[in-house]
Amino acid sequence: MEKIIDNQGQYYPFLKENKDKLLSILKFHIPYYVGPLQSSEKSPFAWMERKSNGHIRPWNFDEIVDREASSNQFIRRMTVTDSFLIGEPVLPKNSFIYQRYEALNELNNIHITENLKSNPNGSRLTVKIKQRIYNEIFKKYKKVTVDKVKKWLIAQGYYRNPILIGLSQKDKFNSSLTSYLDMKKVFGSSFIENRENSKQIEELIEWLTIFEDKQILKEKLHNSNYDYTDNQIKQLSNMRYKGWGRLSRKTLIDIKTETNTPQSRQLSNYSILDLMWSTNNNFNSIIKNNKYDFKNYIENYNLNKNENTSISDMIDDVHASPALKRGITQAIKIVQEIVTFMGHAPKHIFIEVTRESDKSELSTSRKKRIQKLQNKMANKVDDFKPQLSQYLVPDKEIKDDFKKYKNNLSSERLMLYFLQNGKSLYSDEPLNIENLSQYQVDHILPRTYIPDDSLENKALILAKENQRKGDYLLLNPSIIDKNLDRWTYMLNNGMMGLKKFKNLTRRVITDRDKLGFINRQLVQTSQMVKRVANILDSMYKDEGTTCIQIRANLSTSFRKALSNQNNSYHFQHPELVKNRNVNDFHHAQDAYLASFLGTYQLKKFPTDEMLLLNGEYNKFYGQVQHLYSKEKKIPDNKKNGFIISPLVNGTTQYDKNTGKTIWNKTFLDKILKIFNYHQYNITRKTEIKTGQFYKETIYSPKSKYKNLIPQKKNLNPKIYGGFTEEKTSYIAIVNIDNKKTKSISIPIRLMKSLSKKENLQNWLEKNIKHKESIKIIRDKVPIGQLTYSNKNGYLELKSGEEIINGRQLFISPEHSALLKLLETEDTDFDLILAFYNKNILTDIFKELTIKMKKLYPYYTKEYEFLNDNIDNFVQSSTSEKVDTLQQLLKFLSVNSTKIYLSFNGIKKKEFGRKRRNNGLELGNTDLIYQSVTGLYETRFHID
Repeated sequence: MEKIIDNQGQYYPFLKENKDKLLSILKFHIPYYVGPLQSSEKSPFAWMERKSNGHIRPWNFDEIVDREASSNQFIRRMTVTDSFLIGEPVLPKNSFIYQRYEALNELNNIHITENLKSNPNGSRLTVKIKQRIYNEIFKKYKKVTVDKVKKWLIAQGYYRNPILIGLSQKDKFNSSLTSYLDMKKVFGSSFIENRENSKQIEELIEWLTIFEDKQILKEKLHNSNYDYTDNQIKQLSNMRYKGWGRLSRKTLIDIKTETNTPQSRQLSNYSILDLMWSTNNNFNSIIKNNKYDFKNYIENYNLNKNENTSISDMIDDVHASPALKRGITQAIKIVQEIVTFMGHAPKHIFIEVTRESDKSELSTSRKKRIQKLQNKMANKVDDFKPQLSQYLVPDKEIKDDFKKYKNNLSSERLMLYFLQNGKSLYSDEPLNIENLSQYQVDHILPRTYIPDDSLENKALILAKENQRKGDYLLLNPSIIDKNLDRWTYMLNNGMMGLKKFKNLTRRVITDRDKLGFINRQLVQTSQMVKRVANILDSMYKDEGTTCIQIRANLSTSFRKALSNQNNSYHFQHPELVKNRNVNDFHHAQDAYLASFLGTYQLKKFPTDEMLLLNGEYNKFYGQVQHLYSKEKKIPDNKKNGFIISPLVNGTTQYDKNTGKTIWNKTFLDKILKIFNYHQYNITRKTEIKTGQFYKETIYSPKSKYKNLIPQKKNLNPKIYGGFTEEKTSYIAIVNIDNKKTKSISIPIRLMKSLSKKENLQNWLEKNIKHKESIKIIRDKVPIGQLTYSNKNGYLELKSGEEIINGRQLFISPEHSALLKLLETEDTDFDLILAFYNKNILTDIFKELTIKMKKLYPYYTKEYEFLNDNIDNFVQSSTSEKVDTLQQLLKFLSVNSTKIYLSFNGIKKKEFGRKRRNNGLELGNTDLIYQSVTGLYETRFHID
């Protein structure tokens, strides 16, 4: 370029005159920290700061744009906020403060033992030993290994054969003081250890985390309030850090509490980080400890912070995915609308966040875990004792089983089978994968203590091995002693977590353990839930509303306990069995249960009366011990923890303060009546879609698709290939030739250009076949719009061409509960069905077809097909019957899932899939516009 300018400049002098400008056009790039060249007033995505007005060009960039001010704005945009304190910016992950927090948290979590058999849980490090490890090992090595710590403990005479328990990795600590060691090389030890320099170092680490550009980093260092030598600037500009923590400086060191510590009995002000250094408590223990009062400070801080903040800004500050934030927004809108409808604020708002995983996603994540585990164990076969190798390393049979069942790992029994390498967790005996239903899934720590249904508290075992020790209802010591070596290897190699190992090796339950069990059943720990509660508290605090955070899965425990499945696979109260495949009613039912159980818990177990709680827990626990000593098994009505079990027993429960009845059979009858309601207000998301114009895949011109869409304006799809389908933004409803009223898809790529009605009219006339006229009835109908007509029933519009069912299904509770039992593929269908009427599956099939005939007129042809093939259904195998019924539940649910039917030789692909390439006929139809709760609706009638 320079040569061209020099040569041509002889003939065109303006080239030489503007040589620098021309070269800058090629060389210049806009720094990422400056961002879009607009002011923040004109664009929410811009943050650039100006020195002066005028057009920005490469050659005048630094005259108009303030690089440093823009970079500071960039820092503020990049920094996320604290998990606990609303709006507080988090520290860089390599901050001295944050790395100190991580190291102390990990050190305060570990336990040390010298004999796993006699002391499997070990004891915590003393404060003195912890501090010495921090100073003498962490401050010396970038990578702190278990071996280094063991050798140091032995050399210092603290232990002879220390075994470290509680680390997430077998051979090393996750935390380290890398930035401390890096800065020590640049500034020297005395500078780094001087607390007066901490602010300067924290600023440095923040810059090293944010700026990748050496130029801006050097500028920041040269313009800093602190003095740096040229050599220091050179060293620092070659350093880079990545990542942000989840806590702020304010949380860790600025908030203080007046207390004392084991090292100093005198009252003094301590930060959380001070207490992590001066005690052996981890971060969570300190936050929750009422002695320190940090919890109250955080709650009050967040309430005050919310006073002048909009609801949308408060939701933005919640640490959650965009999808979860949308859910939070909807929940708050529902509360607002109910308050408006009722005319006053509620006394209590109960908040429970459910964790429901999609089965396919769950199976995929579990498959990756087992694959990784099997490869790891196979590669470490030489590291195991010979007698343990056969129990830990997967053989060919286990690997073949995994290939066969790898897509069904949402099944609890299958997952436990592979985690245990095909062996019972309590013995050496192999398990038969073809007969998993014959084995027991045991709660290692009984549900009597705490209703923990996670895999980390479950074991797949032989029925004869389910033995308990009478005093504590824990595993028999002989089982622990026999399997301890194997369990230790399984822990160290990822076949189980630390929680599972601790539960397996518990020999006693201490008073401290009991307090922990009580807290985990009563106290919500999720910071996200607490943030939502803070938002609602700030909205209604002047009206006396209290937000109560309910433990997740409390309603699930209630359903499971009160539905009361017996040994013949029947339920006393099938209404309480949750079958998500039937309808969406369970969301409303769970919300009702959360409110009911929250009110019950509030009156029965006030959380500020820990002595009372402890007494209730010990009373309940004593009853279980007594019954176990007589019957040698835990009674079913005592297996649900001390909150739910009194409800199962049927005994009347009273409010501790007023003496009023808060539970008896009348309450259960009311719940069952509500669960049998057929009318629930179910509203679904409608939206005007934006984003991608087409489906992502680019197809070859030789593909089966004939009318490909060009990738770009001048790229012929017959030569270069193209896209197959435009994505729909919204739907227009039009009348064609004064005869038919149809739905028309409006593509995302045209949504802006067709936003004016006259432009839409012109486009319709050019692109939609008609003879005389096209009249727009509704110019913008959102995707997901609910419609109703006598001819078609309730339907949802997914595009101008695709329609799905819009009516919720309701079937008898007995049938719904049975289908839930038959939901997983590894279930022994014949074993369960042996206790039912031999025609039960046919009865369910007939119930579904009758529902289709009466309530789903749009599926008349599908009904006729099923009705004509009842005999084929009767003659099909049990597994085909079950699969057909499960598929029909999906078909009749409110979603766009296509189904595949196969029974007795009858096969139907994409059964019920409804696409109308020319649009759906919408004459004599209502468009139903619902408010967020469904309490208000308006209808637009199309003649």
